[in-house]
Amino acid sequence: MTIKEARTKTNRPAEEIAKLLGFPLKTWLAWEEGERKPPQYIEQLILERLEKMNKF
Repeated sequence: MTIKEARTKTNRPAEEIAKLLGFPLKTWLAWEEGERKPPQYIEQLILERLEKMNKF
């Protein structure tokens, strides 16, 4: 699953998730659009955090 797919499942805008997780919006959008890729460990942490958000 991609970061964008995981974020979309939370039904929250990118701006809110980026701020909540402490990333600059420009960086977050670059990751979602595939212009840049976060380090693997960061991507895994983000996906885990977004998955937890879906459960609440």
